Amino acid sequence: MHIATKKTIIDIAAESKLVPLARQAWGDHPVLADCTTRIAGHLFGVHIAGAHLIDGVVRSALLSYRSAMESGDNEIDAYVTCLLIQSSSIFNYQHSSKDIGGKSIQWQCLKESYVEFLRSCNGNEVLCKEISPSKDPLYYACLLSSVTMPLMVTNLMAAKQAPVNKGRNART
Repeated sequence: MHIATKKTIIDIAAESKLVPLARQAWGDHPVLADCTTRIAGHLFGVHIAGAHLIDGVVRSALLSYRSAMESGDNEIDAYVTCLLIQSSSIFNYQHSSKDIGGKSIQWQCLKESYVEFLRSCNGNEVLCKEISPSKDPLYYACLLSSVTMPLMVTNLMAAKQAPVNKGRNART
C-alpha cells in the first residue's frame, strides 16, 4: 500500500472549484484554515465509498460557510459545525489490517492519524467495514475535535468576537 503525498487544503478546495470561497473564508478567519488543516492532517488518506473523506468534508464546510454568509448566520459556527459533523462520519466505519508481525490491527482514530495507522499496516491491505455507531454524530464530532484541535475552541471563540480580516489571503 502506497501512502500518497498529502494535499494542502487549498488543493482540496481547487478540486472542488471553491478556491475563491476558500480564500475568503480562510483569509477572513484564519482559525478556520487552522481547524481544516488539523482535521485534514488527521483524516488524510481515508477513503469511503471510493472517495477521499476529507475532500467531501472540506467542500461541505465551505458550502456551509457560503450559505451562512448569504443568510446572515454566523459563518464560523456554520463552517466548524459542518467540518466536525462531516468528519465524524469516520465513526461509521471500522478500518482494519495486519501489522508487520501479521497481527490484526484496527485504526484507533482517537489515538492516531490515518497515515500513522497506514504506516503500522506495513503495506498490507486495509479493509473498511461499515458499522453502526452507538452515539449521536455530535458526540463523535466533539471527541474528534478534542483530538485534532484541543486548544482550538479558545481560538474559535476569540475569532467569533474579533473583527473580520477582510482582504487578507488565506494561509495554505
